[in-house]
Amino acid sequence: MKRLFCMHMISLLFFCQALAADIPGPSRAFYVNDYASVIPDYIFWQYSNTLKKLDEDGKGQIVVSTISSLEGERIEAYAQQMFDAYRIGGERQKGALVLLVEDEKRAYIKAGAGVADVLTPEFCLSVAEKHAVENIKRDRYKTALFEVIHALRNELDPERRVAAPKKKFFETVTAEALFLLLFLVVGFLVSTITFLRRKGKKEEGISAPLSGMYYGNWSFCGVRERRKKTQRLRG
Repeated sequence: MKRLFCMHMISLLFFCQALAADIPGPSRAFYVNDYASVIPDYIFWQYSNTLKKLDEDGKGQIVVSTISSLEGERIEAYAQQMFDAYRIGGERQKGALVLLVEDEKRAYIKAGAGVADVLTPEFCLSVAEKHAVENIKRDRYKTALFEVIHALRNELDPERRVAAPKKKFFETVTAEALFLLLFLVVGFLVSTITFLRRKGKKEEGISAPLSGMYYGNWSFCGVRERRKKTQRLRG
């Protein structure tokens, strides 16, 4: 009975913390919370299972959350409130929260005290800027989460460190570079078509006898006649 009462009080405390900070409660999956609805279902469960396995192996508890807006609140404060409300990493705080904000195209990683020696503030800032922000600015939330989870997992579980997968061409090229490439290709095609059309019109304007002269028939005939005359004179 005493244990049941304690569990009830903990649940009530969790609910009050989330309500006071206006933080949405965790999803059924817990490890991935897509409040902004930017993650496809198959990716949602794939990432959730990956993070669950990391937690079960005792390496750390990583929780990902996407929200539409901060409603004027600082992202650091919001992430801290969500981290505390979800009790990420347990009492030892052996875990981290990855927060992505859709409207503001921002990202923040809040690491708990239990992993602070591995997931340092400098490292978390670097991962957020390099992998999360650059991708969500192009609405690539799937790629953003994949790269962030990959980077954090490699730090928390170095024994299973794997190389980052190579990005596809369209994931590395910027929109400006892609537009310039498309402009050059279209320009080349237009120039080629214009040149061929002009060449065709010039050839159509040459008469048949004159055309034969240009292609060598007239010149060769003249050489043959001169050779015959020379041979007759010698004979």
